Amino acid sequence: MREEKADDSLSLLDPEPPTGMPFDVSWRRTLALGSAQCKTGKYSAAARRFAEAEHLAATDASLQAELALFRGRCELVKNHVDAAEEFFSRAEQSVKADPFTRMYSLMGLGVCAQKNYEYEKVIDLYSQVRTVSRTLKAGPFEERALGVLGFAYYEVGDLQKAKENSLAAEKLARELHQRRDQMAWLLNSGRAYGATGQSGLAREDYEKALALALEFHDDAIAAKCLHNLTQMELAHGTIAAAEHYHNQSRSLHPEGDDVRDQTLDEAGIAAAKHDWPRAEALFLELLPQVRKVPRLTWSIQASLARLDVAQGKTA
Repeated sequence: MREEKADDSLSLLDPEPPTGMPFDVSWRRTLALGSAQCKTGKYSAAARRFAEAEHLAATDASLQAELALFRGRCELVKNHVDAAEEFFSRAEQSVKADPFTRMYSLMGLGVCAQKNYEYEKVIDLYSQVRTVSRTLKAGPFEERALGVLGFAYYEVGDLQKAKENSLAAEKLARELHQRRDQMAWLLNSGRAYGATGQSGLAREDYEKALALALEFHDDAIAAKCLHNLTQMELAHGTIAAAEHYHNQSRSLHPEGDDVRDQTLDEAGIAAAKHDWPRAEALFLELLPQVRKVPRLTWSIQASLARLDVAQGKTA
């Protein structure tokens, strides 16, 4: 399950076990089976397994907290963010929750906050994750907390803390041989360098992250690297280089915000080539999509204002 091979987990867990299993084995099997069923889209079967786990937990508050954590994760799989947040809160607030259950619950709440673009809340939650992870001497969790903090600080405009946390996360990921994590934190540090005018260091980190993303066939990270490289070239006025990176991104299969970023790049290139009508149409198309992201809203509004000036429009 930790390697995200839910189908394999189902084939191992689904056969009925022998009678007389120790309680702990039965409990773990029930939770793992419900989680695997949820990840493979078998939501009704997962609900039945979690109901079975609820019966096993009875009045044990520690087990109830752990079950709430697994139910929260399942709701996230279904993209039911509000329901997930309710379950994670229940788990985190339980006085009987063990430290790892509490840490996982804080991380779940952080994911919910991130999906809602509530970055100040993300910072608060992952600061708590970092504190707990240090107490538990759980290096991989501290690494994750540092990386997410780097991302969130960038989103709220605290570029110094964004840089500090991202660099610390990348260093720790390197020490732990977590190369997949490295590419995400290199992307974060690249953004922070770029925003503070250190374009050479930004490019270096983007290129490193891109190489890892292509190695691991991670289209999401690759798309973000190529978007940031495109934007950096547009800022420098090197249109051909911007088009080169943008064309590379077209070979990927982006989803969600990465599709939006491709459109943003296309709009920027159109503006740079003085194709004012196309640029304006694309920026106006994007504006409603970024209402919850103040940084992007301001950037697009500024771009539209520059287009007005370029076309000689008056208020």
